[in-house]
Amino acid sequence: MKALVGEMILGWHRATRGPLMGALVATAVLCLGVIPSTSDPGLVYTGYGLGLYWALLLLASLWCGGTAYALDRERHRLALTFTKPIHRLTLWWGRWLAVWVPFAVASLVACVMLAFRALPEGRHLTSPLLPDLHQASITELARLRSLNRVPNGIPEARLLKAVYEDLESRYTELRPDAPRTYRFPLPETLPEGAEATLRLSGAPFPGAKDALNLIATLTLPDGSTAQLKPERLLDTGMSIQLPPAALIPGQPLAITLQRLDHTSAASVIYREYHDLHLLLPGRAPLGNLTAFLVVLLLTTALTTALGVSLGCMFSLPVTLFTGVLALLACTISILSPSISAVDSAASLWSNLSTLISESLANPFRDLTQLNPLHALLEGEALQLMLILKFTGRVVVPALLLCSAFSLFSAVRDEDR
Repeated sequence: MKALVGEMILGWHRATRGPLMGALVATAVLCLGVIPSTSDPGLVYTGYGLGLYWALLLLASLWCGGTAYALDRERHRLALTFTKPIHRLTLWWGRWLAVWVPFAVASLVACVMLAFRALPEGRHLTSPLLPDLHQASITELARLRSLNRVPNGIPEARLLKAVYEDLESRYTELRPDAPRTYRFPLPETLPEGAEATLRLSGAPFPGAKDALNLIATLTLPDGSTAQLKPERLLDTGMSIQLPPAALIPGQPLAITLQRLDHTSAASVIYREYHDLHLLLPGRAPLGNLTAFLVVLLLTTALTTALGVSLGCMFSLPVTLFTGVLALLACTISILSPSISAVDSAASLWSNLSTLISESLANPFRDLTQLNPLHALLEGEALQLMLILKFTGRVVVPALLLCSAFSLFSAVRDEDR
């Protein structure tokens, strides 16, 4: 423990003597103080600045993590270090913590600057009560088999998953004179005077959206109905503020979407299982900001660990090149569309590319599902269980794997 603390202190002194801390603070001021103007009601420029700052933090932590080992290897400083009674894992963890602490401070500075902006309240997303797709997936798979459209050699569970995802992502069209009614479950307890928002997202208005005339009909507790119209239709969807009188704790809320126009030039197309939600009061903005800080700390910890581990084996230029390629590969795999089981069986190359893509992307699917930047700026509650899941499935195994990698590197033998 004494050696670990000593390595941390030595690394912290090295960071504070150089321009790192000043550069991080200046970057935070530029991205969160200069780029967003004082009047940014939609938090648009705040989102741009925060996304840029996050990306710069990841790249800088990768760079500094690589220099923690690689520079000492090139300058032959590790030979003196290994003459002391210090374990290799102690050296790795000490240098990782020493490099990561400045970026943890920079993340805290960013969140302190965000605390002075008018962030929206974190609201929970509630999906409508829709039919269970498991039985529908079994029926659809049997229909595909009867048509001889299912390839051989694919496990049953994977086929059912592919059919389930296909049914879940299918689009529904809201036609004129064909209203659709949805029932949303409400929790047993709600704050007094709580307000809810009906949101339809996913760019559901292809065509002339100005010609659409949409209304939402609510069934109130006394049996009466109330009709509400969206203030405006955006390219990303619409939102309708619901009155507090419509919310009864523990009772489902029935909402009917209807088109009063008869124009064929515009359409309303959306995915019921993904794009339609009811936003209910959740946590305060400070709770959402705290959860975002945790995600920011976890991601910088990952890139720092990657840089330190690569520096154990390679020179500094190779470390930086390999680390940037690893970040790009993970990003491309996460953003790439998922391939269904039927499509991946088309050829051997499809199977191989699917295996590589899923191996890189699966550990980080939890982060994309969490979507912390969107949740913070759009007013969705960051789910604690998703953060814990990301920590347990990605962060902790990655740190252990990177530290174990240092045991198998040939750095110690070379420097001796």
